Amino acid sequence: MIRRWGWLLAGVAGGTLTLLLMVVLPPDRTIDNPAEFLLRIAPVVCAVLAIGGFPQRPGPGLALLALVVLGYMGVLDTLYVLRVLDLADASDQAAAFPSFYQMAIFVNAFTILAVLLGYRLGGAPTGRVLRLGFAATLVLVSGLNDITFYYLYGWPEGRPERFTWASHITVFTASPASPAVAIGFCAVHLVLAGLVLALPWLRARTVSRPRSADAVPR
Repeated sequence: MIRRWGWLLAGVAGGTLTLLLMVVLPPDRTIDNPAEFLLRIAPVVCAVLAIGGFPQRPGPGLALLALVVLGYMGVLDTLYVLRVLDLADASDQAAAFPSFYQMAIFVNAFTILAVLLGYRLGGAPTGRVLRLGFAATLVLVSGLNDITFYYLYGWPEGRPERFTWASHITVFTASPASPAVAIGFCAVHLVLAGLVLALPWLRARTVSRPRSADAVPR
């Protein structure tokens, strides 16, 4: 019973945590400690688990994906644009930025989960869905977008020496990361994501490799 409906329990947990972060708690662009980092990433992890066990039924699956597209274009896109306009019109942009940042992170997570749902409904088995989902989550928190922003944005007063805005990195490095540290942080996460995706291949290589010369048949 738990195995059959586990995906639904994970979905309810993820939805509840999402409401907590997006509606109940005030927007906050800064992660202050590892516990808060876990709270922020928990809805994504729950959603990955829910999608990994989601029932595969072609008819309802197509309707569900159509609903995802409608929901994005009809609701999420509008909410995102409204946050951008609020930020642009705000007299105190520092005070308005957390609300925009909260929505930007939500859109990133939604995009990843929408792709993952499509992969699942297209017939992907649970193991592959979970590997892709957890690998994508590692990329989400890797700081890759912070690095591209750092190098592509035309900083009016010159490029800063530290990634002061990337608190999800700072919480693990104890101080705002330098470009070299941010790149290293990102590289570690990308390698881990690659290893997660390559687990079956690595397992097969390990099992098929003889343990020693004495183990080779003669």
